[in-house]
Amino acid sequence: MNKMLAILWVNVLLAGCAGNMTRAQKARRLEVLFNMERKGTLSKSAKNELKGLWVELQMPPGFKELLKEANRQKDPDKLKSALHEIQLQISVSSENISWMAKDMNKFLRNENKEVRKQAIEIVGKIGSKANAKNLRWIAENEPDIMNRCKAVVAFGLCARENAKEYLRFVLNDINNETILRVHAAESLGNIGDGSGYELAVECLDSKDWMLRQFGIRALGKIGRMESIEVLKEKLTNGEIGDSETRKTILLIELNQYKDLNGKMQLLNEKLKGEDPYLRKMSAWIMIRQMGAEGKKTLESAASDNNNPGNLDAKKVLKRMRIAFGEGGE
Repeated sequence: MNKMLAILWVNVLLAGCAGNMTRAQKARRLEVLFNMERKGTLSKSAKNELKGLWVELQMPPGFKELLKEANRQKDPDKLKSALHEIQLQISVSSENISWMAKDMNKFLRNENKEVRKQAIEIVGKIGSKANAKNLRWIAENEPDIMNRCKAVVAFGLCARENAKEYLRFVLNDINNETILRVHAAESLGNIGDGSGYELAVECLDSKDWMLRQFGIRALGKIGRMESIEVLKEKLTNGEIGDSETRKTILLIELNQYKDLNGKMQLLNEKLKGEDPYLRKMSAWIMIRQMGAEGKKTLESAASDNNNPGNLDAKKVLKRMRIAFGEGGE
């Protein structure tokens, strides 16, 4: 058992029993472990920790109770903490909470910017049109630029098919800060019906390299196969960044496969290919997203000196062993 994680597991249990670890802290830790599990990077001892925390948090306070607690708070710091607890519970719950969207609107208009920030995070996860109007108001009137950026991203998640024209307006207004326009480009990938595709392609022609970069990422999220030819053409002409483009093309190709076998076959082909960047990318995707099958394939490649991806597989496996305290040899 990994010594560091074993100590952490004991500390979690002791802190839970002693009441030293708050429910919000446990929920945050559980969220981290779930992300590691999805990427296939969870060690055996960490899985035990995940199971223990999951059992403990299976019966969390209901969302109505959490919302009532938030409504009671007058102090901005306590209100922010109450909203953060709601956000964490959303991360580990499959419950439909669209009913909460309208209640969030008053927090979006709160005078405290940190409270508004927390509310933006929540409504982005809820994804309801009921919050679109207030998100647009924040994007246009909020004094804090980062809250404006977060609101633009959340707007794409909430307004969905109605988001495109407003995002076009934000992108085309050269008086807007670059960082706001960049987040608008990112938001194009959040529109559920893929209607942001044409706008994302237009971003590739921008003079601003950040807009081009996030336009590429938006195309990766949208995932249309026809965007591959567009990206390859721009790449050949030297109009867009090299590594981000090739990474996006790989992710689009990968997302066409719904089954693990198809994904693994594609990644294995890239791992054995001539492109060193794609070999490295494929190795990392295998270890982070393909679970036990990905690790098994990498271990096989690492033991085969004739495999072009031999060194890449060895490096990735070594990095993962070091990350989990198992040594680098």
